[in-house]
Amino acid sequence: MHEMSIALSVVDIVADYARRNGAERVRRVTVEVGALSGVVPEALAFAYDEAAAGSLAEGSELTLVAIPSAARCRACGHAFAPDYHIFVCPACGSLETQLTAGEELAVTEMEVDDAEDH
Repeated sequence: MHEMSIALSVVDIVADYARRNGAERVRRVTVEVGALSGVVPEALAFAYDEAAAGSLAEGSELTLVAIPSAARCRACGHAFAPDYHIFVCPACGSLETQLTAGEELAVTEMEVDDAEDH
């Protein structure tokens, strides 16, 4: 399951940031997951707890924000939500479409405890 490697990367990112900024503990992490990212949110959530064990992120809350897919037709300008990886414009039938959202996979927020918080 590649979600474990993604979870390990998320933990590395937030723990490194926390350490560099003098934090003692990561309390909350928010990750955006696009509908077309290839990541199964439930599997990522499960893997995150295991990946965080023994790190500054151990016991932290993971919030996953689902980002729906979106595309725009280059021919007619119509904005639409594509079905999976089918990017045919429903308005004009053009294949000249551009994905504008749905592939995201990013840590967007984190909350930490500083030494002064204790």
